[in-house]
Amino acid sequence: MKALADYVGFIYSKQPGVSLDAAKAVVDAISSGNFQLADLQGSAQSKTGAVLGSAIKDPDPTVLVNGVSISIKDMLGGLDTETWKDSGKNGQYHTREFYTSTHAPEDYHADWANPPKPNEAPTVSEIHVTATETQSTYDAGHVLSNGTVEDHKVVNLLEGASDPDGDTLTTGSYHFFDKDHIEITQPSYISIVDGNLVIDQNHRDLDGLKAGDHLGLSVTYDINDGNGHTVSNTAYIDIEGTADIYQASGTGHVEQTYLRSDSTAGGGNLNGNVLTPTFAEQQDGFDFTITSAKLTATESGLTGNEKVTVSDGNTVEFVGGAVNLDETATTESRTLLDGALNDNKVDYNIGFNGQTEPTDGVKVALDYNYDYWHWA
Repeated sequence: MKALADYVGFIYSKQPGVSLDAAKAVVDAISSGNFQLADLQGSAQSKTGAVLGSAIKDPDPTVLVNGVSISIKDMLGGLDTETWKDSGKNGQYHTREFYTSTHAPEDYHADWANPPKPNEAPTVSEIHVTATETQSTYDAGHVLSNGTVEDHKVVNLLEGASDPDGDTLTTGSYHFFDKDHIEITQPSYISIVDGNLVIDQNHRDLDGLKAGDHLGLSVTYDINDGNGHTVSNTAYIDIEGTADIYQASGTGHVEQTYLRSDSTAGGGNLNGNVLTPTFAEQQDGFDFTITSAKLTATESGLTGNEKVTVSDGNTVEFVGGAVNLDETATTESRTLLDGALNDNKVDYNIGFNGQTEPTDGVKVALDYNYDYWHWA
């Protein structure tokens, strides 16, 4: 009986608008004996003899259950006929047609009442990744000493994902964005390996990140369950800088103005003058090295045959010899020799001649470029 009830429930479940619960209720009712059968056979009569089954309309048996009538013809087979005659000389022949067997309906499967749960999409939550730049260390010659040290932050990009069906999840289609959500190329210090986000915290491209600074970026990516569902997720990345030692560069300018009246020894000569470079980063930097420098002399007040000369002091430091200025050549520059400022100063002599006036003057300026090291 249970199998037949299941057949009927399956047939009913195929009707439009019938819910699975309603079909299951039909099975339960029939299994409990709460049903009625109708139209189990077709019949015909004849006075001349038995009626052929082909002449009889096939029966369409139904089950009345839970207030609905369900045709069960699709689960019946073995159509047969039976004929009998009334007694007496003029008795009629009666023929009935009926089904003799049952079978599973077309497309029936035993689990129809418990269909597999539809595959569901993965669930995700955004990931927040924090990393810290590896502090670079240098030897006494300022050569990076830990440049090959492995220091990777590894984060599984499926960390914030789960699948209700237990499907195997994979990631793909990665897009990187800066802190303003403008798409950028994948940074050199980030790689994706087997679904893992790998940050090289000791990458040289992070050396410029100063102590306390934060580099913010994000990566969006797809998560696929292999069963037609793809969802997007985002990993937000924050990299904090450390106090690395690194090389930087700067520029400087110092100057001094001299008057003819400053020559107290007579003859208009001012010897043993010195300009000393200064560095704006003196407080935080160290190992300052001047890479190039230029000395410029500019006269003021010269007329007629008055002249002023700026020449090397105790050592030769000018390229091109002394600077000679007059009323027509009012300014001129000299490049300093390589190493001229190794002693962190340039010394020079000044000579006023040609009956120069006490208020005649010359400004001597030193412009220079330098490299230095500092922690930042």
